[in-house]
Amino acid sequence: MGRKFLSTCAYMVVFCSIVKISSLLYKPVHEIEPIESVEEISNALMANPELPEYIENHESSDEKNLLNESDVLENLGIETKSQVSKIKNIVNYKNPKEMKILHETKLFDNVGETTKMPINYFAKPEKFVQNVSDCVTDKNCYIYYHHVGKTGGTSIENQFWRLFPGTKQKSCCFQTMLERFRKNPEKYCFKKFSSYQLMGYGLAEVIEKCMELHYKKTGNKNTKAIVISTFREPIAKTLSSIHQVCNKNLGQRGDPRKNACKNCDYDKDPEVWNQFLKESTRVYKSLYRDISHMDRDGVEVLTIDLVDITNFFEQLKKKLLDPFSKKIIPDKRSNKESLEYCNFKLNSAMIKGLGLAEEIYRRLSLGA
Repeated sequence: MGRKFLSTCAYMVVFCSIVKISSLLYKPVHEIEPIESVEEISNALMANPELPEYIENHESSDEKNLLNESDVLENLGIETKSQVSKIKNIVNYKNPKEMKILHETKLFDNVGETTKMPINYFAKPEKFVQNVSDCVTDKNCYIYYHHVGKTGGTSIENQFWRLFPGTKQKSCCFQTMLERFRKNPEKYCFKKFSSYQLMGYGLAEVIEKCMELHYKKTGNKNTKAIVISTFREPIAKTLSSIHQVCNKNLGQRGDPRKNACKNCDYDKDPEVWNQFLKESTRVYKSLYRDISHMDRDGVEVLTIDLVDITNFFEQLKKKLLDPFSKKIIPDKRSNKESLEYCNFKLNSAMIKGLGLAEEIYRRLSLGA
């Protein structure tokens, strides 16, 4: 009996040791030790093959004070599995409290209490135009464009590239764009105008680094910047995104989206279409929430709706003197959407699913 007991104990010790070692080698994603900075999270994600699947399968919004898992991908601008195909080894996860990202339930309560809300063109057109005009003519002022997809970004970029020849650059996209910036920030920071298709946190990193470089190089505390961010009515934006995915380079999409686009029917593929709603909502939450991270000394944040872009440039042309005024040319090109495979219609359930995005849109429009 004694031998059997000792033998059993020995087996238990060996078994526990194996379990302990295995737990260190194959630690579950949600138990990985927390880390602190955005860059560390980015590096962790790029090195973690299990994280995207874990996020997709465990998305939750029940914990009031925690960052829900999908937001980790959102803040890195990673929305599809194809964009995380290069992820290889498990490193670290994160402690949501370190990020100070507001949970959806606290979004409106917290943003605005401690931050200055942006100047919106619809709410204050004269002030918006005056601020841009002042920056255009001030050699110590720089313009950063926050390029949100499907919100008139090409028009904005083309007009400012004409205003400031030699500033044209690739602004796409997300982690790839951020990595290019990190490798050579001077290449971007000292251009009068620069454009970035990043989530809000990425743009905040860009601005902070650029302002630091300007001060170090010139010692001039009068360096200023404006951030222009465009947005669009959420239903129209979501539909535009769907049409782009379904009718442009459809062969490059994953099988679920490819099949859904061919069916072009919500009832046949609700999970695929609902993912578009989630993506749109994440974009609007980030746009509204991350305003606080772009607001700092010497930086003014401006927002403008897609429908106001043409009128804004008309007013800016009147405000500026030559040679700047002559360089603003009305953009008469129409960006017609292809509907070759799918002319999708959002049903009432999808429209209801964009409720939070619509509320954020209204608040942005009012500068509230």
